[in-house]
Amino acid sequence: IVTDKQVEEANSSNVDKVIVIKTDDGNYTLEVLKNQKCKEITFELKEGDGLDITVEAPLDPLNMGYTYRWDITLTQNSGESDTSENANDGENIFRWGVGPSTYDFCLKATSENCPEGKQVCKKLIVTDKQVEEANALNVDKITVIKTDDGNYTLKVIKK
Repeated sequence: IVTDKQVEEANSSNVDKVIVIKTDDGNYTLEVLKNQKCKEITFELKEGDGLDITVEAPLDPLNMGYTYRWDITLTQNSGESDTSENANDGENIFRWGVGPSTYDFCLKATSENCPEGKQVCKKLIVTDKQVEEANALNVDKITVIKTDDGNYTLKVIKK
């Protein structure tokens, strides 16, 4: 179902994209996207397999044509750091093995409409004790939780 107003909006000069969406009642309509140059982006750090956590950005929900770039900086307890640039070849989801260190996961998304890109970073802090607990025999699962200071850490759940 397309209204006259939607047609008028779609023909205006500041339209980036017109997409077809399914409404709650099962019909289809148009969504006119204006001034969508650079949309906010986000990603999650979550449970994976053991000390391999899952890092996932939602698929490009508005079809903005985003290309993802992941840079991951590992800072060891000794203070030495190393950055893996473009860590997963542009995919929106991957697994990353962790050990006792601090990890800065940074996602940069660029598109034709947003060549300068948007970037968001999240810090994961993994302690020696957490790795020790994760390697114990009585572990049910390992989850990633957000701490009060806005960073992330592991929570080892025992059987």
